[in-house]
Amino acid sequence: MNKKYNTDNIISSLTLLEQDIGNGKIAWPQELHNYIKTKEDGLKVLKNASQLENHLHTGWMSYVQEMFDNKKFDAFFWVKSYSYLADKYDVPLSWIACLRFNPAFDHMGSFWKLSESKFFVDDGSVYDIVYAAWLDGVKQGVFKDEPFIYTRMDENIVMTDMATGFLDELVKTMEYDSPADFLQQFSHEYDMYIPK
Repeated sequence: MNKKYNTDNIISSLTLLEQDIGNGKIAWPQELHNYIKTKEDGLKVLKNASQLENHLHTGWMSYVQEMFDNKKFDAFFWVKSYSYLADKYDVPLSWIACLRFNPAFDHMGSFWKLSESKFFVDDGSVYDIVYAAWLDGVKQGVFKDEPFIYTRMDENIVMTDMATGFLDELVKTMEYDSPADFLQQFSHEYDMYIPK
């Protein structure tokens, strides 16, 4: 964790990170550029096949529709973007996810550009990703483990309370020592390894 962003609260830390990133262009890694290029190339092939053969059949229409319905910059793109930038600035993934990046796909070199981030919802509460960033800051020792000083949206609190209740029931039913003990089984990057 980059100690440069240690402050007394998450908004100050995120603002400092945002200032450090600045408003210049940040080049994408080649992997992301290739991913978006592959999606665009595939859509062009499908559109062309569909347009040339629509008078004969509708076989390509569902594929074209699915590609049009999907966002160009999908969840995979954003998670890979956040991972890359989190490594670059040595901060938790959630901290990068709090910032607003505008992606630009360009055959000469794709890039992100930071726009002004918005940490608060119109009612004055914070987006829950800001709360997640604070929790990650606590875990990293940046912030003290004390009550969160900002307000979370009611529906987010209800959802996490329900998830906590469900987790507590699982722990009790499956006779684990604690929620942390139960969650430990999911802390690796693979689901199961079966030797051959």
